[in-house]
Amino acid sequence: MRYARLVLATLLFWPIVSTVKGSPNVQYVIADIQAKLYYSHSGRFSANIVNNPKIVLWNVIIGEGNAPGGASETTLIDIRVSGAPKSFSGQLKLHVTARTKDQVLLDKRASIGVMNTSGHYYAAFLINDTGCTPIDVIAELVGPGAGPPVKISLPFQCGE
Repeated sequence: MRYARLVLATLLFWPIVSTVKGSPNVQYVIADIQAKLYYSHSGRFSANIVNNPKIVLWNVIIGEGNAPGGASETTLIDIRVSGAPKSFSGQLKLHVTARTKDQVLLDKRASIGVMNTSGHYYAAFLINDTGCTPIDVIAELVGPGAGPPVKISLPFQCGE
């Protein structure tokens, strides 16, 4: 009788335990990184500025260049992590850094939650004091099943 209860309990709770622990065979990758200017006068975001030839990142702090929304001093970084649909690894973290030549603007770690039914998880980070200096953003998954890091460059410039 005791053995039957143990087997029943194991069968009932095994899916919960294995979901929480995650699977060491599941691979997670950074599938996409987008960056969007935050326009403080409207509360809106620009289109993706990463490798976007339609947006010139010149003097965006005063609304110049050709970004259509006005002045911006804050940039949203939107990262899409991909894995198996509904998968989860409790040990997986996302480490994001944003640096200019002289300064670290962002250095954050965030836990990665459960992948949605399409196998994606989205994480957002705000970088303040952007708009005049080129920024390199590196996103790196840390933990079991983590794929390679991804780097983007945001070629902000200011001048007269």
